[in-house]
Amino acid sequence: MKPRKAFCLFLTAFLTLIPFHAEEWVLAISAFDGDKSFSTIIPQLIMAEIPDGLVRLVTSGEMVENKKKTILEERRKLQNSMQEKIKARDAVLFSDKPALQKKSDILSYEREILTLQDQIFQNIEEYQLRDYEPEPVEASVTFWQKNREALFSLPSNGKVTGVDGLITGTITRYADFIHVRAELSLYPGGIKAGSFESAATTKEMNLLASEIAAGILDTIVNTTPVSIAINVQLEEGDSSPATVRVDGNKISSYLGTDTNRRTYQQGVHEISVSAPGYKDSTFFYDFSDDTSFNVTVKLEKAENIKLTLNIPDISGTISHSAINDGGSPAQVYVNGLPVMGEVRSGDGVSGFFFVDRPDVSQGSLSGREYNLDLAVRESNPNDIIEKSRRNMYTAFGLFLISLPFSFMANGKLESVMNASKNGSVTEDIREKIKIDRILSYVSIGASVALGVNWGIRLGGYIMAANSLLPEIIIPEE
Repeated sequence: MKPRKAFCLFLTAFLTLIPFHAEEWVLAISAFDGDKSFSTIIPQLIMAEIPDGLVRLVTSGEMVENKKKTILEERRKLQNSMQEKIKARDAVLFSDKPALQKKSDILSYEREILTLQDQIFQNIEEYQLRDYEPEPVEASVTFWQKNREALFSLPSNGKVTGVDGLITGTITRYADFIHVRAELSLYPGGIKAGSFESAATTKEMNLLASEIAAGILDTIVNTTPVSIAINVQLEEGDSSPATVRVDGNKISSYLGTDTNRRTYQQGVHEISVSAPGYKDSTFFYDFSDDTSFNVTVKLEKAENIKLTLNIPDISGTISHSAINDGGSPAQVYVNGLPVMGEVRSGDGVSGFFFVDRPDVSQGSLSGREYNLDLAVRESNPNDIIEKSRRNMYTAFGLFLISLPFSFMANGKLESVMNASKNGSVTEDIREKIKIDRILSYVSIGASVALGVNWGIRLGGYIMAANSLLPEIIIPEE
């Protein structure tokens, strides 16, 4: 296969596998009206919450408006061109050119004017869009001027150009509280796509901006909404209240029935479910293949286990799952196993432990108590690792240095032996062979010894590094 043909096939396969959106949908935000101290800060905070790589579903209506805008712009160009031709024709009429030249120029301009008139009439007919029924398309959302921090300046004539979506807003301040109302408008046409409000204290501007951005995000993406009902299954007869969150937002008054159906945008959403006495469940699901979903979440009963953690014959502190449990003995209540923690001695030496789950069925550990002894190293593992690393590299360096001497001594011995085979062997040559053989054996022996030493040091370094691995403890039944 020729290189050019192979490259073309590779490029075709690459473009087929990689999603590509030729259309771009430009989003911008302007400074908000109202309180001047927050007029630029809050818009920039809102844009900071809008992620990169969004894809908008451009509706048929938007595509029609964009098509009409393009047709109108072309009509204005034709009209301006016709006005210029009319002025040029009239200038010829009153010029000093010879009569025949005037007649020829005027006829030429008349033909151009008639052609432009026909194009304008065709443009007016095209504007009706009688056979234009486009399908919705996906477009990549980009920021105005390719910069999410750039603020769009509203033109004095009110004609917004260069953007497809513009966020505007107003800010009202009451002492330490601020109220923000934002609107997303679609262009051309300035159609209001949605308005979003939020209020917070001046110290919670990030939270306020996040809430507004979350509302705007669904409107920007503009995908088909889906209906989601989440049902929680507990053990039979258990009526404990369950808490359900979608994308971090709590569903109020959850009853575990279809009456709690909510509407969301298509795509991946995070579902979190919790209930007293049960293990929390968090997962992600892609709600894109349908318009209505019923999600059933079966929670596992929690295993309340008491661990008494001891550090024998030494003082120190114990922590598990980033929670400080204090000194030894530490009484820890955990929701099931395994659990990981850290032991830190009074001298600052730390080590990790991992309490693994015994080979028993789920739920059978509830109510159990375990007394566990934890080991603490006498010296800092990091110091041991650093020392072992230096020793290993020193041994490796000595081993490398010895190799050239071994090669030279062995080569010299080979040269003398070959020379003796081709000539008479005198007593001096025999003595030289003897000395060179001793030097060769010594240098080879030294290299072998240094190589063995390097292997031992390497093993020590690996063992020192493995000392950082947590101590695995399996409670005995």
